[in-house]
Amino acid sequence: MEVNLSSLSRQIETISKLPPEEVSEALSPDAARELRRNLNRLSVALESPGDIVDRIVYSPLDLVAIRLAVDLGIFKILADSQEPKSIQQLAGATGADATLLGRILRLLASIDAVAEAGPETYVATKISRAFTTAKGISGAGFFVDCLVHAWASLPATLAKSHYQNPTDHLHTGLQVGLRTDMHAFEWWSNHPKVFNDFNIFMTAQREGRAYWLDFYPFEQKLLAEPRDSEHDILFVDVGGALGSEIRELRKRYPALKGRMILQDRQQTIDHVSADSGMEAMVHDFFTPQPVTGARFYYLRNILHDWPEPLARLILQHTSSAMTPGTSRLLINELVVPLRGGGPFPPHSDFNMMSIVAGMERTEAQWKELLGSVGLEILEIWTGDGETESIIEAVAAVRDGLDVNG
Repeated sequence: MEVNLSSLSRQIETISKLPPEEVSEALSPDAARELRRNLNRLSVALESPGDIVDRIVYSPLDLVAIRLAVDLGIFKILADSQEPKSIQQLAGATGADATLLGRILRLLASIDAVAEAGPETYVATKISRAFTTAKGISGAGFFVDCLVHAWASLPATLAKSHYQNPTDHLHTGLQVGLRTDMHAFEWWSNHPKVFNDFNIFMTAQREGRAYWLDFYPFEQKLLAEPRDSEHDILFVDVGGALGSEIRELRKRYPALKGRMILQDRQQTIDHVSADSGMEAMVHDFFTPQPVTGARFYYLRNILHDWPEPLARLILQHTSSAMTPGTSRLLINELVVPLRGGGPFPPHSDFNMMSIVAGMERTEAQWKELLGSVGLEILEIWTGDGETESIIEAVAAVRDGLDVNG
């Protein structure tokens, strides 16, 4: 066994030195996830109990060191350089104290966020380059400035509630950690840098992941029930921000007939251009849906932001506007697997719990939530295990009667 493990170690070292694109192209996304999971299990098997504890309890400091490197521009300097950089060179480029930089870089090197090219000399790694991207830079800012405060306060918040599932979006780990009475969205909007980092991170979050129009058969659904009138309401994007979904639909299917309506708050709608190919409408999704009988109502990452009673209210207003038999509700959110899933869905679930008393839901929880407002799931479409699914639902009809009627 020892000989085999030694051989395996050398193979892993060899593979790790290959160009990243060569490694990533060798496996499908599912196979890559399974390999990462198995390598992680092997890593844990090789650790002592004390090593395991140290790794986990000290891990928040890894993010802190990465944030410092982002703020100082260390990752960009190393990524842009053709030659290794010494601590003294980095001190000259950043204006930071050389002793402090040495401490930061040693921690970063210990987690492969930079690589040692010689004594106190460093080069960029794949991790370094990841944190020169829009997602990496904004994520390091948003998570340290906001989210980790909420996460650290979650144990005390849950203990105070005697470990009841959170349902109050104004009494979460975020309010405790940030010492505020504001809802998360309000707090972000009052802190421009945090709000900017949040918006950039959420936009970048989708990059590299399967897009819903790549796995949901939108065009086939339209062809199954064709409509020729340009006056028919084809698509309503509820809480759709600046309308990126409608723009993508127009781009992919330029011959589509029918009205496409974007709904959001006044301050968002004010920034939608007049020639965007959509109708922009001010709407609060906690109030009755004014657009009735649309072919598709679309909700992306709306319901996980709200505790059960408010999520139910949003769905009730949507369901009441739907025409049984013709209207479809498309919910673009995570469906948490009961077993065998990766870390992203449960991480996102804990994050929602910590900041807004929301949640990511399993298939059974989605069925229960939708069924409580007279909606029935037709099918769930998923690109991969780390991607939001499309939950396709209709207004349920029982014994010939519309349950919403």
